[in-house]
Amino acid sequence: MVLNPDEVFGTTSERMQDLERSQPNKCWRKKKKLSAMPLKKAKSKSELQSAISANIRELMADNKKKGKEKGAGGKARSKKQILAIAISAAKGK
Repeated sequence: MVLNPDEVFGTTSERMQDLERSQPNKCWRKKKKLSAMPLKKAKSKSELQSAISANIRELMADNKKKGKEKGAGGKARSKKQILAIAISAAKGK
């Protein structure tokens, strides 16, 4: 006699629902922390250069952090990528 585990224990979704009902405040899946960096947007062309340099400073400081605190999922960004992000954020695109 071969038993199907779903018939004995229920499906995976049913088991997850039972766990959530028994311990509602316990988080079973890790939630990603979304860290929105405060990158500046230039309001005029005269402010563009200062907004880009401020964004580069912010991204370089973020790049120096350790582990998962880095903005790119724990990986260091290249200087080309930092420059591209800083310019596009400053232009507001």
